[in-house]
Amino acid sequence: MYVHSDKRKLGFPLVDNLQWGSHFCQFYETQKDLLDIFIPYFKAGLQHNEYCVWVISSPLSIDTAKKALKKAIPGFNKFLDRKQIEIIPDRQWNANGGRSGQAVIAGLDKAISLGFDGLRLASSAVPKKGGKGFACIGIEEISRHNMVAAFAYPRDKFSAIDLMDVVKKHRFALVRNAGKWEVIESSEAQVTKDALKRTEDKLHALFSNMSEGFAFHRIMLNEKGQPFDYIFLEVNEAFEKLTGLKGKDIIGRRVTEVLPGIEKDPTDWIGQYGKVALTGKPIRFESYSEGIGKYYMVSAFSAQRGYFAVTFNDITERMENEKELKSLNEELISSNEELSATNEELASTNEELVAETEHRRETEEDLRASEETLKKAQEIAHIGSWELDLENNRLSWSDEVYRIFGLKPQEFGATYDAFLEAVHPEDREMVNKAYSNSVKEGLRGYEIEHRVVKRLTSKISFVHEKCEHYRDKAGRIIRSVGMVHDITDRKKAEEILTRDKATLEKLIKDRTRELIETQIEMERAKRLSDIGTLASTVAHELRNPLAAINIAVSNVRRKAQNPDIEKSLNNIQKKVIESDQIINNLLFYSRLRPPNYEPANIENLIKECVEVALAHGHKKISIKVYTGPVAKLIIDIDPLQIREVITNILNNSVDAVTDGEGRIEVSAEKHANLVRISICDNGIGIDKEHLERVFDPFFTTKAKGTGLGLAVCRQIMTFHGGTVSIESKVGKGTCVILALPKKSI
Repeated sequence: MYVHSDKRKLGFPLVDNLQWGSHFCQFYETQKDLLDIFIPYFKAGLQHNEYCVWVISSPLSIDTAKKALKKAIPGFNKFLDRKQIEIIPDRQWNANGGRSGQAVIAGLDKAISLGFDGLRLASSAVPKKGGKGFACIGIEEISRHNMVAAFAYPRDKFSAIDLMDVVKKHRFALVRNAGKWEVIESSEAQVTKDALKRTEDKLHALFSNMSEGFAFHRIMLNEKGQPFDYIFLEVNEAFEKLTGLKGKDIIGRRVTEVLPGIEKDPTDWIGQYGKVALTGKPIRFESYSEGIGKYYMVSAFSAQRGYFAVTFNDITERMENEKELKSLNEELISSNEELSATNEELASTNEELVAETEHRRETEEDLRASEETLKKAQEIAHIGSWELDLENNRLSWSDEVYRIFGLKPQEFGATYDAFLEAVHPEDREMVNKAYSNSVKEGLRGYEIEHRVVKRLTSKISFVHEKCEHYRDKAGRIIRSVGMVHDITDRKKAEEILTRDKATLEKLIKDRTRELIETQIEMERAKRLSDIGTLASTVAHELRNPLAAINIAVSNVRRKAQNPDIEKSLNNIQKKVIESDQIINNLLFYSRLRPPNYEPANIENLIKECVEVALAHGHKKISIKVYTGPVAKLIIDIDPLQIREVITNILNNSVDAVTDGEGRIEVSAEKHANLVRISICDNGIGIDKEHLERVFDPFFTTKAKGTGLGLAVCRQIMTFHGGTVSIESKVGKGTCVILALPKKSI
């Protein structure tokens, strides 16, 4: 299968190529920062057939941008002349729908109408109302279409935490550090990229092994927005076999170049496919391609505006057989009419009896030869013929009709009732009405598809019937001539095509759902990953000021020696110590790593954690332990990490219960593939609103604490391939359930 690549070059070596639908951001401080990134970015887009839009805002001007582009790109004016790049002020962009995303879609439509591969956009992030943060308009539209985009943010408007929040919204960010540009990439980006690669590999294998021809195209529009051509983007091997066109010769080329004159083809391929690409409504039809010289059964559909896919089968042999059968039927009818005329002439005169008898013999020999030819053709094409004489109520079948109905000519007489008896019971009334109504209403004929049940084998086949009526001079129908075509193989092929299409659609839906679920789970894990960056930033920015405050307190105490301010100095020093401890906690939690597995007795581990909770608690409470089902059970875990999880949850339970009335129950049980540990208390419980956020980093309902405990517990359980869940009601207590995979030793 040949593919027109959708990986787009960005123009700078720091980052690999991006897929369509990607966007990144840049944090700038000067005008030079913007030019450093956007000049090579647009140079790459112009050189790779993309429509480029640069939305200019302060500190840049349109003249500055144009001068920089002309200096960096040889022959830049030719790109301006062909309207491949547009440099506009942000006020014009916003007036054209930039704040709603409509301008992005309009830009893509313009790219398609001009014959470019897609849209490349650069714009500054838009300040939100009230000045609280920035927004990037059109990101949802960009992610669904053939677009790449870059958004610029002013560096001085963001703290370290705000900067990391912005990075998460994009594929990556470019930041200048010590005079050099560096790439900050969100942790889930690589996982998503790997998942997409696996999906692409599976779909590539599926398309390559399809028995039907498959091709993917981009429609081209004129200045009025009307389809006038389309470009081949992707074909499979079956396409090459069915059309004789090689992917390496046509990928990236217009169909009017590959098949000259196709725009004049009566089928109007470009017009029909254009409606599919612009409306999204699928079509299915049979037609003849003059450029290739074959008949095809075609299905076309579109999943994205401006693009369409086609699957098809070669039905040339079937169509030619039908034409040949029609021609042979017409010859047979003509021969029969000539024979009747000859018989009338023989009866009119005895003088010509000898000559006419000889002529009749020759005619009959020609007729038999024609019948033999017709019989052979019908056998090859699986098409039989029949004739019904209404005046004499006489029905005749060709041998192929008997074969199609599973009958033997020598053992069965051809009658209309026998014909109906061979029709599938569920289709019998429909077939009878089709013939009867056509005669009753004086129609020229009828055409129908139905099932037949073969008498000897009870096997069900599908047939296509077509009938034409003949009239006498008074206009009365006196004879019906028809054909029966066995289309069972075609029906099976259609069923396989429908099934494969449904399988493909289900596969795409399933993979899309899996990617969405993976992305949601990665977002949760990403919050803990962000702790590392945040902790490093906070430690660097706060520890030095805290140390200076602590020294200043010591100096004031030593020099002042004033009992009146001693209490205030002690409070300051106490707060400095508490702040330093918070930093230590952040650094501790940021150093979480994958488990270091070793065998551990899960029962002993639980009892150790309970003893620690009782020793450090300051309340009179009751803790009951039920670990009988896991007695002497050894599993592979990281004991330090699991001890941290159980201890953390026990401490939360101790904090939640009432002194003197508190009860905590710890139980463990084993299942087929996992060990389940439950820690339940009769404490104050958690309301529904807070229950949905308890695993979020930094969220806490306590007066003190960092809000990292449960977030880290969830991360540790995820590292182990397990889960942690909470059930709680206000005033009734809380239950925390840990589920660990059971890897018995």
